[in-house]
Amino acid sequence: MAEQFLIPVEQYLKVGLHIGTKFRTKYMEPFIYKIRPDGLAVLNVQKVDERIGIAAKVMAQYAPENILIICRRENG
Repeated sequence: MAEQFLIPVEQYLKVGLHIGTKFRTKYMEPFIYKIRPDGLAVLNVQKVDERIGIAAKVMAQYAPENILIICRRENG
């Protein structure tokens, strides 16, 4: 069975969604596909896509003007 993504996987790769960070926590482990030799984590795009889908379903229950998303990171 072919993997299903919310958008084509090529778009995720084009924007660098799969590139993680050298800083990792135990909570990130399920999302890490592998660790490159330079220590940079490569993220599991399918797992990230699944979580984006879950977040979209939750947010779809609210009117857009009632949604506020905050991130500590500039690129968040």
